[in-house]
Amino acid sequence: MKVKNGVDWSEWGFEVYGDCPKYQGIRIREKRKSDENISSSDSYKKWQRLIAFDRGQECDKEAVLCEEWKEYENFLEWYNENIYEIDGEKVGLSYRVFDMNNHYISPDTYIFVPKSIAELCCGKGHEARRIERHKQAIQTIKDEYKDKIPKTVYDRIMQSAEEEGAE
Repeated sequence: MKVKNGVDWSEWGFEVYGDCPKYQGIRIREKRKSDENISSSDSYKKWQRLIAFDRGQECDKEAVLCEEWKEYENFLEWYNENIYEIDGEKVGLSYRVFDMNNHYISPDTYIFVPKSIAELCCGKGHEARRIERHKQAIQTIKDEYKDKIPKTVYDRIMQSAEEEGAE
């Protein structure tokens, strides 16, 4: 048993090496009780990327992760409730579909969308170009994904586009 930050990480299948910062320094070496190695799961990889965003280690240095999702278990619950698939296409995550200037990552701003839409919404560059790409993403969702993505996701995207005047 090795305790760091008041937590016995061995119960969760972790080994702790040296002094670990709040998020980093912990590596999974064992399988969890469910025999699933969570470090190789898609949800854990996505969560690690969110932590990197929050620490300013990714392209959006202004991104801030909500306190709730700094705990993997909270993110995992949201992930499992919201993930969906589209035949022949990858589904990605974006926190800029609702607002292209958003830097806050939370259950209210993060969403599963087709990878092509996520890429349009997270582009950098001149403001006018970003606005055009965001409008293009909204139009693509209306034209190509209305019947492919969950209705609740579609309705939420269209509502935010109306509020923003992006339609």
